[in-house]
Amino acid sequence: MKTPMPMQAFLLSLLLASPAFADEALTFHVTTGGDDLRGGNDNVHLRAYGNDGRLVGSVDNANGLQRLADHTTRQMNLRLQPGVRWQDIGAVELVTTLGGGVGGDNWNLEQLRVTPASDHRRVLFEATGRPLFRFTGEARAKRFPVLVHQCSADAECNNGVGADGAERCLPTPRRIDGQRPRQCQAGQPLGCPPGQVPAADGRRCEPAPLRPVDADGDGVDSVATGGADCDDSDRNRYPGNIEVCDADGFDEDCDLQTGGSRDADGDGFNDSACFNWGPPPGR
Repeated sequence: MKTPMPMQAFLLSLLLASPAFADEALTFHVTTGGDDLRGGNDNVHLRAYGNDGRLVGSVDNANGLQRLADHTTRQMNLRLQPGVRWQDIGAVELVTTLGGGVGGDNWNLEQLRVTPASDHRRVLFEATGRPLFRFTGEARAKRFPVLVHQCSADAECNNGVGADGAERCLPTPRRIDGQRPRQCQAGQPLGCPPGQVPAADGRRCEPAPLRPVDADGDGVDSVATGGADCDDSDRNRYPGNIEVCDADGFDEDCDLQTGGSRDADGDGFNDSACFNWGPPPGR
């Protein structure tokens, strides 16, 4: 396979950073200090690791082979593996390709903020320094532990998606600076019996929504499945249909208070056949 040309790699990085991946990606907000990253051969890769330490997302040359100039901020996206949520992230890492030696590049990372790509208001990691970390040919990588939203109560962790279980506010499984702060941890999917689905809080099951049925094809769902069709076996009987005057008093519009209107002789009186008994005889 041919090695991608710089422009090909740049276009690839733009694809990985596209909004289409917003629901399953992290955004790295990277601020450069007083020593830039040159780009070209000197670039930065992004890595994400789960709470179990497993690599769950990576993108090479996230800067698109472009320079990260002094005192500027760049946003770069990292797509997570299918099924991995931002709640599952335990650490992020920046890995550079700095060569070191005479003429080698160095890079001062002044600030790093990591958020879900779908919601930049929710901060998973944020730190600032002067520099926060200086990347060199001898120190090419730096991993940062992530506290996936600290919390004080379970209610702060609910993501509103019942199918993935109830999120909990629990102490971290590992010590950070000698302590185990509390953070939201992903829930376990709730197994519900047939005919039921998880509620929005992920803690209980509730009846599954009715599947709309229009058996007679008149365009109105049956009353039994949440619609308004009082007789789903007759396509000529449904709300909104025109009431017809007939000797049987057949109800066409599912409203027994209406009987139709007809005055053929123009004497000002409605026809005696304009009345309602209900469905046709025998039903």
